[in-house]
Amino acid sequence: MFRAARPVSTLAVGLVLAGAIVGGARVKADPDPTDQRAPRTEREVSAAPAEAELESDHAPGAAGTEGRGAHGTAPRGWSDGPRRVPTPSGASKLRAEELGLGTRECAARLFREGVDARWASAARGRAPERLLWPVDGGQWGRGFGFVRTGRPDVPHRGVDVAAPVGTVIRAAADGIVAYSDNGVRGYGNVVLLVHANGWMSLYAHTSRTTVQAGYRVQRGERIALVGQTGIARGPHLHFELWHRGRAIDPGALFDGGPPHAQRLATHAAGRGLVPPPAEVAEGERRQEAPLAPHPEDVAEARARQAARDARDAARSPALAGASTGSPTVTSTEAAPLPVCAGVPAIGSLALARLLEAHAAPEVLLRAVPGA
Repeated sequence: MFRAARPVSTLAVGLVLAGAIVGGARVKADPDPTDQRAPRTEREVSAAPAEAELESDHAPGAAGTEGRGAHGTAPRGWSDGPRRVPTPSGASKLRAEELGLGTRECAARLFREGVDARWASAARGRAPERLLWPVDGGQWGRGFGFVRTGRPDVPHRGVDVAAPVGTVIRAAADGIVAYSDNGVRGYGNVVLLVHANGWMSLYAHTSRTTVQAGYRVQRGERIALVGQTGIARGPHLHFELWHRGRAIDPGALFDGGPPHAQRLATHAAGRGLVPPPAEVAEGERRQEAPLAPHPEDVAEARARQAARDARDAARSPALAGASTGSPTVTSTEAAPLPVCAGVPAIGSLALARLLEAHAAPEVLLRAVPGA
């Protein structure tokens, strides 16, 4: 019995070794910023996005939409939310409805077939030859291709840009917003832009998108904020560039990026593979007006504060009157407690927090009998 099993074991080992030898030719590590070799800018991958499977229902809070991974699995600690996207309105909403933008079907078509000619025409603006580095001060994280350490056989279809949560994400080129929602599984809150030359750029894992489908953007305009929604182990922007249903390497096309991106652009332009890099105009990184808090964030903050107040009241019944600021009677004879000028009412939550942080005020100590 053991002898019969030995050839099978030998065959299995041979297949593993053969796979390692064959696969090793296309598996590579993250690009070394000190590597002076010219980049490969013409690499493409399959049109079927490993990290972009559409949800069956992307409505917020729908069953089965939280905790889903790229292939429908549910890895712990990940979800595609919280959903933070604008409410469609105005001329952009009408334009999106007329063109069929903003839907899951639109996103699916962009990945599988490419940009519809009507969408490219509606993008207007300049047909891009190069791209603006989309995050101010963002650092090069992971490049394009077979660069994953955990799954080296799965291609990484874009470039990761590391930056703190809340950092502004800018449009890499003029275009029109084709999708701004969180129904593309694994990508979290994501923006898809269509450009006049038929390109589609993707901005994933954002904490919040700030543009709606149908809106025409200019290069350098704010479209989202850096976050960690979807399948993301840390805050960053995942950027992809697609053409005719295929993801292409954008690494050598960025202007105004970190040193590694600048070297990629210089090497590729020197070989005539891409247009030469250009200086970023000052107006392309304009100062944006501050954003008002998202309504969902405001509602959640109020709910958390109400829960904290309820816990405080439960711990100490004397704090129950804190919301009105009126003193709470604690004497067995129901005598009113003294009121001291310049000090929060006795029995109030404000006074409790004051005493936690500071020594008791002198005026309050004088009002205590026997002090």
